[in-house]
Amino acid sequence: MSCPISILIPANLLGLAEYKLADRTYAGLVEKLAARKFDLVTPELQANIVAFYAGPKHLPPDDIPTDQWQRVESAVNELKGAER
Repeated sequence: MSCPISILIPANLLGLAEYKLADRTYAGLVEKLAARKFDLVTPELQANIVAFYAGPKHLPPDDIPTDQWQRVESAVNELKGAER
């Protein structure tokens, strides 16, 4: 099965907390991919997500609950360590 998801905004042009819709979209994407154990993640998508969340640890965006943010951070860390 191939991944039908396409990221339209290059992660190097947009980072966490720069645009709330992007924050919510990436968080939702990471949670959905983590629920599937990242089985749909291509190397390109992995690199895009990791680039979006690169940098020092951030506070959760205002509109993402702390518990959801902790799940997203955990999933991103898992994805960073995975080889694709």
